[in-house]
Amino acid sequence: MGREARDSDNHQLGREWNLKRGILNCLEKRDLLNQSAVSVEMLREWGERFEQSGMLYDAVDFFKKAYANEALERLLDTAREDGDLFLYQKIAKILKIDPSRDEWISLGTRAEELGKTAFARQAYRLAGIETSAGAWGNGDLESEARKDGVTARTELTRH
Repeated sequence: MGREARDSDNHQLGREWNLKRGILNCLEKRDLLNQSAVSVEMLREWGERFEQSGMLYDAVDFFKKAYANEALERLLDTAREDGDLFLYQKIAKILKIDPSRDEWISLGTRAEELGKTAFARQAYRLAGIETSAGAWGNGDLESEARKDGVTARTELTRH
């Protein structure tokens, strides 16, 4: 079997696998998102499918194009709960939310609780907190935040 036939077979297998899961492959996703005449309902439906499949970054792309702010706010809550700094930043930018210092600290605390030290470190930096090098290694970022005069377990709020 030649290379072109193998590539075609692999593409077809990948397409069938994605269809079984009910999602688009990366090329189909790109093509759909780049269409100028696509219905908002279709975009929302694909966003929901990607969300249900756990592919939150892809879901955000569809919800953004559909101007589905309610769905984006729901995913912002998920990003908070998951301590996912990058997803949180992406959605906050789309929604034009400027997170407060307390929001960054709370996100950093949650990320630390989940063992996402790099996310926690960056969230604390965004809050304006520089911690000692030792805090990163011993999992005590929250106490470092308290030294800065901030209660790290502040509830997140939207502006």
